[in-house]
Amino acid sequence: MNRDCALAREVCAMDDEVDDLDRQIFRELLMLMMQNPRNIEQAMHLILISRNLERAGDHVTNLCEHIVYMTTGAFVKAGDFRRPQRGKEG
Repeated sequence: MNRDCALAREVCAMDDEVDDLDRQIFRELLMLMMQNPRNIEQAMHLILISRNLERAGDHVTNLCEHIVYMTTGAFVKAGDFRRPQRGKEG
């Protein structure tokens, strides 16, 4: 661990993107399952993979929060580093 606080903050800021991708994958696979029930088993495997990758991203985010704390002494949460949404920058 190199205690790169700037990188840790950047990774925390990407957590929402990972969450959004997980939701998008779920919606698309749900549509495929509704269109053809033969897709259900394979789609469920893909949904579980996506969900587990999202959880892994949450764990990485937690590690990054700890890195920021160890480096700066400031207690932060991933939401503190959210990127402005496109079109909502102020």
